[in-house]
Amino acid sequence: MDAKIMTLDQVAHYLQVSQRSVYDLARRKEITAFKVASQWRFDRELLEAFIRQQSQVSAASGTAEGAAAAPT
Repeated sequence: MDAKIMTLDQVAHYLQVSQRSVYDLARRKEITAFKVASQWRFDRELLEAFIRQQSQVSAASGTAEGAAAAPT
């Protein structure tokens, strides 16, 4: 995926989430998006910055998405 600008479907596939989840992130301005006519578009570099930021937040809080809880 070398395109600088990505569609909603491409972002959903890239993040492995639903299109609705991507739309909700964009609507809440958690990820940067813009519209061309009536279709959402996303800058790949800004999306990757969002991913890095989320990774840092997860690492700082000591959690990992989808990780099983340690046995007690």
